[in-house]
Amino acid sequence: MLLNEVVASTCLLLFCLLGFLPPFKGKGSVKWFLVAASLFIFLDLRWHGQFLLYGSLLCLIIVALRKKFHRAVGRFPKLFNLANGMLLLLFLVAAYIPWQFPVDPLPEPTGRYAVGVTDFELTDHGRPELLCQKKSCEDRKLRLRMWYPAKNAGNRAKRSYASESEVSGTMAGMAKLMSLPGGIFSHFSRVTTNSVENAPVIDKQQLPVVIFSHGLYSYMWQSTALLESLASEGYLVFSIHHPYDAAAVEFSSGELLEAYIPEQNQLQGEIQALRKKAYSEIDINKRFDFFMQYIERAYAASDSKLTRSAPQWVADQLFVADYLVEGELPARVRAVASRGRYDKIAFTGMSFGGSTAVAACRLSKRCAVTINLDGADSHFLGINSAPTVPTLHLAHDVHRLQQQSEPELPVNTELLYNDFSEQRFAHAGREKNLYSYIVKGSHHFAFSDASLLLPGLLARILAGETEAEAMLDLQLNLVLSFLQAGLDTDDFSNFLAAANARQGRLSKHNSEFVSDWWNSLSEERKEQIAIRLQRLKNETWRRDN
Repeated sequence: MLLNEVVASTCLLLFCLLGFLPPFKGKGSVKWFLVAASLFIFLDLRWHGQFLLYGSLLCLIIVALRKKFHRAVGRFPKLFNLANGMLLLLFLVAAYIPWQFPVDPLPEPTGRYAVGVTDFELTDHGRPELLCQKKSCEDRKLRLRMWYPAKNAGNRAKRSYASESEVSGTMAGMAKLMSLPGGIFSHFSRVTTNSVENAPVIDKQQLPVVIFSHGLYSYMWQSTALLESLASEGYLVFSIHHPYDAAAVEFSSGELLEAYIPEQNQLQGEIQALRKKAYSEIDINKRFDFFMQYIERAYAASDSKLTRSAPQWVADQLFVADYLVEGELPARVRAVASRGRYDKIAFTGMSFGGSTAVAACRLSKRCAVTINLDGADSHFLGINSAPTVPTLHLAHDVHRLQQQSEPELPVNTELLYNDFSEQRFAHAGREKNLYSYIVKGSHHFAFSDASLLLPGLLARILAGETEAEAMLDLQLNLVLSFLQAGLDTDDFSNFLAAANARQGRLSKHNSEFVSDWWNSLSEERKEQIAIRLQRLKNETWRRDN
């Protein structure tokens, strides 16, 4: 809460409490003082505090007309107390709203370096926009944010979480996607990050490089706290904003590209029903069949997410990885980007971005390690295939969430939603390059800045029971130690030690249930599945090419 909101909330609550006390000398003067002090809400008003303003004005009317008010209800003490109690309840709600939308700065990064940040744009000439709805669509354009280890920037101002233009464009677009009022995230412009725009980069070459993709319909700085900390530890981080599959993004030309939402019809409903069964059915034979039906039906129906968005995001990630080495970057970007090491890149992402990052890694000679933060497979290159590089998958507490949302249905806690991908069926649970963990008590949006920006009830709904800074600490320690092993030492002992040290909040997922299932099948059944998978991979190849 802002200081003026704290003052107004305190004054209004005291005003109500005075109403329950018997008359005393100077009571009226105290009420006048409290009302006057509460009007300081005017000094820095945001919409989240408007209800406090209305409360102040209401109290002003009550004090101004207190004699008439007392004559009207003073003879009915119960009615008077009821009215005062309702007023108190209204003020508590008015105070809760700005508390639910705080403007606290993001947690300080953990590393020894200051953090620099800059945005830039790239165009992949010759690659069309697949989701553009205009009559004439241009080549694929991307907006990126780069965080990097910087020299001490002195007293230069740190960047806000979202600029005024980003609030009116991207964050208003995000609110629209969630069917919320357009200004609900306007307080993000008051939240301070730890990054300084265009700060001088450190005097060091061969900085390890991380490419990050956000979740579907999200935005490129959705995981700022995590990515800032990586930069402070010496990493060069590039986050991609994927147009049309993200909250609205504004380019330097002033063009605003809003999210494309596919038409929801009966066929889409059937596809989503199959997807739900593919990730929740307790019988593994039925689950695998639902998984295949979901993909086959989606491909046959040219489902936008799987047939256009997924390959487009993979192409975005591959394009960025190559362009950073071979393309002509803006001078201010090149001065920093030229210090990166691009023969060993980490492809990472959250949700849909994590899934497609794993797929892009399979296709890139530059990829040395990949991290998927709670993304269900949406590209399918890795079905019944060993991981090509060390792969980390962190998942939310999906089994617990299923039990809470549908307690009447059984849950198979031995199966996770990616168990048919990034491992060979016969070796499931024993692939040496696959590390899979469940974060206990977490929900999907715990793998973003959501719980840092929206505490309280909203955080519990979106992110689960895990405290925001504890979740950030867990992610950072696991991601950082995994990156160090994958990009530098090739020794994963520190990562495993970090995971073991957090067993209270983390559980290792063992998918041997899949290999047991596969090894129990007849050779005829295995052959049928192999033929079906080959058809699917052929279709995936045609889709991508």
